[in-house]
Amino acid sequence: MDEHENAAARPGEALPPPTSQGIPPGARRIAALAGLLLVPTIVGGFQLSGVPGAVGVVAGGLLALANFWVLARIVVKLTSGEEVPPAILIGRLFAKFAGLAAVLGVLVLVVEVDPIGLLLGLSVVVAAVIAASVLSWVL
Repeated sequence: MDEHENAAARPGEALPPPTSQGIPPGARRIAALAGLLLVPTIVGGFQLSGVPGAVGVVAGGLLALANFWVLARIVVKLTSGEEVPPAILIGRLFAKFAGLAAVLGVLVLVVEVDPIGLLLGLSVVVAAVIAASVLSWVL
């Protein structure tokens, strides 16, 4: 095997088969865990800043979950075996990033969502990734 070939093609290192619908089961578990973590985070945002904090957590959490889902769909498309030109991939990632920045800008500057609550909400996916990793290691 040539050293420049994809490392995922080596035995024992293959990627899981891509899903034809939605996102892979591992990403689905992370999204579900993030949704569960959003509930106590909403309570924490309410305790910290009242209703505006809770609204900020909800907005940030939903935005983070949507961003995670879009990224998972891009990864599924990328690992599906079909050739994706680099320009298309970069364009999709840039569009996702620009959309995220635009929504965050509107939430903070126009809607005036509580920024601390928004940051707490945005962090639920990161916490879910860490929790899922720890759970898979422990269990």
